[in-house]
Amino acid sequence: MTCESCPRFPHVFSEGDQLPELLGVLKGVDLSNHTVTLRLDRPDPSGLLVKIGQMVDASQGMFKFVWDATDLVAGIAQEAAITFTDASNRPLTSPQRFVIDVQELPE
Repeated sequence: MTCESCPRFPHVFSEGDQLPELLGVLKGVDLSNHTVTLRLDRPDPSGLLVKIGQMVDASQGMFKFVWDATDLVAGIAQEAAITFTDASNRPLTSPQRFVIDVQELPE
């Protein structure tokens, strides 16, 4: 995936970071009975990371992704996309992709 015009997440992560969590809102949509999925295209050989989100306030469309220590690997402009899937397994992929920067840990 390439996304030269995508907005950049304002925080630069370091490898292994678990904070900040990635918080999001799908305005005007009740996400009860939905699954929210993040796909992050990490640099090779790490490949695609798929994370299932947790609801913060589903009725208000609020969700978050919690990072595991192995999720974030170094690489600039890693493209991310979020998909919302309803109880009937019908997906809605957010048209707004974004990029995340992850720096190497200092030695």
